[in-house]
Amino acid sequence: MRRLRILLGLTPLALLMACAEPVPDLPTGPASPPRWGVHDADTRIVIVGAVHQLPEGLAWTGGRLATELRLADELLLELSPEESAAAGALFAAQARDENVPSLAARFPAEADAVLDLIDDIGMDEADADATESWALALAIGNALSRRGGLSADQGVETTLTAAFRGHDLPVAGLETARMQLDMFDTLPPAQQDAMVRAALAGAGESRARTRQLLRAWADGDVDALTAAADASMAQTPFLVEPVNHARNRAWAAALVDRLERPGDVMVAVGVGHLVSEGSLLDELRARGLRPMRLQ
Repeated sequence: MRRLRILLGLTPLALLMACAEPVPDLPTGPASPPRWGVHDADTRIVIVGAVHQLPEGLAWTGGRLATELRLADELLLELSPEESAAAGALFAAQARDENVPSLAARFPAEADAVLDLIDDIGMDEADADATESWALALAIGNALSRRGGLSADQGVETTLTAAFRGHDLPVAGLETARMQLDMFDTLPPAQQDAMVRAALAGAGESRARTRQLLRAWADGDVDALTAAADASMAQTPFLVEPVNHARNRAWAAALVDRLERPGDVMVAVGVGHLVSEGSLLDELRARGLRPMRLQ
């Protein structure tokens, strides 16, 4: 199984690090991703809504964001680069460390559709039979992104990491790869199977949905992003607490602690964590902060 990186964003799926073929109908040109800021007397935090995989041709680091990048002296991501690098080996171990029924037994009506999608990422039927359903769901999400012309090489985290590392500035993470994987690996089998069925159910509309989401992100259209996130989570409501709300609470606590030290910090987390009820911004407000919209 190929090396993985955990890339949680608008949908609760981990996606393979894979380059995809360009798709001409995806948005290109200038983009202004949504951003918010919080500060105290000697610390400023800019929070960028990230999309973990993007197409080529979106110029999103210009304008006011370019100024914010120049001022920042630290980058905080969901995962540090070191944790991202370790995620593949952890995934490979956790995805197959329990005995599971065969693909045909788990998904008698959908087995062929699962195999068709995961073939894109080099997984064959024998691999699929031995792979837990949560990991199959993540692989399907990656296959859909790949077919949709997206690549982690163009994603927000990759781009920002290169910029900060290029200036010898620190890049840290808010959680670990094991924490991200455990969110899915500890789900009951029925919920894991439901993740697979939900991913398959949206496969036919994935191209149009991807295009709409990227356009909303590029325009900083929070209303459209909120609607998309709500619709996505409605398909798998059992993921809302572990994947969104619990992590938002933990991240908010970490950012409140970070305000105790001076500096200019840029934070990039999946944009789905910054919209809808129970968002990271809501959690910051609950702790007495007032996030201000920057874009």
